[in-house]
Amino acid sequence: MVESLGEFLKRERELRNVSLEEISSATKISIRYLEALEREEYDLLPAEAFVKGFLRAYARHIGIDPDEVILLYQENKAHLSPPVKPAKSPATPPGPLGSKVFLGSLCSLLFLIGVLFYFFLETDGNLAVWQEVKGLISSQEASPPPVPEAPSSQSLPLSQRLPALQTNLQPGQETSPPLAGGSAGEEGLTTTGTAFTVAVTALFDTWLRVTVDGEQQDLLLLSGQTERWQAQKEMVLSVGNVRGTRLTINGKPLVLPPTSGNILKDFVITRAMVPEKG
Repeated sequence: MVESLGEFLKRERELRNVSLEEISSATKISIRYLEALEREEYDLLPAEAFVKGFLRAYARHIGIDPDEVILLYQENKAHLSPPVKPAKSPATPPGPLGSKVFLGSLCSLLFLIGVLFYFFLETDGNLAVWQEVKGLISSQEASPPPVPEAPSSQSLPLSQRLPALQTNLQPGQETSPPLAGGSAGEEGLTTTGTAFTVAVTALFDTWLRVTVDGEQQDLLLLSGQTERWQAQKEMVLSVGNVRGTRLTINGKPLVLPPTSGNILKDFVITRAMVPEKG
């Protein structure tokens, strides 16, 4: 009988006395995703490429072989979901409709490549995720994608969900999603002297590169998560999904500048941008 991946991960983690909170803090993977990995509830997780990246980061943090974990994941997946012969579907008809579908898929694919390349290629800690996603992209390029059957926005990948944000959010609407892990609100950080606090909330999954007073950090911020930083001099921010990201500075909304491609690079935030108290 194939060993359960979830039981294997949980046992190895508990043997090393490592909590899910520690793994989440080190890898920036949401605790609810880590719990889903241990329960093998893969339908609650993002695309398979990211699942493999999460598994590698999990394994590397607790000190077990990532390749062994991926092999066990593939064996479990084959055991839980035996391959079913797909029903024959009609080919995409030639002509303008087929061309538009292919062109739209190609644009989405190129956008995804660009975002991941910019934020992951130079980050050793996230190299495993990038390699897994690159493999998924290669497999998608090998065969033209089928015509979509009006999937819900939650089931779409990040690159295809971005346009939906423009219709789901009304101008000026404030969104305060629940924080992952039930962390404290922004008032939990005490701003002293010339320091200021910047909070970044993800309405949809987004990549961030944050440099606070010269110290750089790269992370994946999942939908509903909020991260906060306190800076003395300045904070430089790069965002992979501008329309799906909201900022505040000392608790006041901070509007990101408009961009042509929904990617913002090296946005400098200083104390001078803190709104005056009315």
